[in-house]
Amino acid sequence: MISAPEIPTVDRAGLLGLYVSTWTAFFGPKGTDTVIIAKLESAALKALADRALKERLAQVGQDVYPPDQRDAAYLTKFQDGEIKNWWPIIKEVTLRVSSELILSGLTWTVLVQACPQSSS
Repeated sequence: MISAPEIPTVDRAGLLGLYVSTWTAFFGPKGTDTVIIAKLESAALKALADRALKERLAQVGQDVYPPDQRDAAYLTKFQDGEIKNWWPIIKEVTLRVSSELILSGLTWTVLVQACPQSSS
């Protein structure tokens, strides 16, 4: 990672092939007007084009994805892939997932906590 070169990669730590990424997205209520979605998307894309913002995000270890990976259609495809990859693992270890609405009303934080298997 650029912001923490002293931390070994997962491959160097012996976990070959493990890849976990973090990502950030805006979410709104189902049925949000497409005009509002377009305005939010446009504002986000404009902000992500700012060199100073990109540099700051890199300093804190946040990747800025290429332009072709920044729209709602790509996010939907990406999420579907993440669900396909992670859902079997979540079910296997009985993870409890809860969501907490962030102040803006547009973003969700997902908290994942491992839970012991229930005896019932």
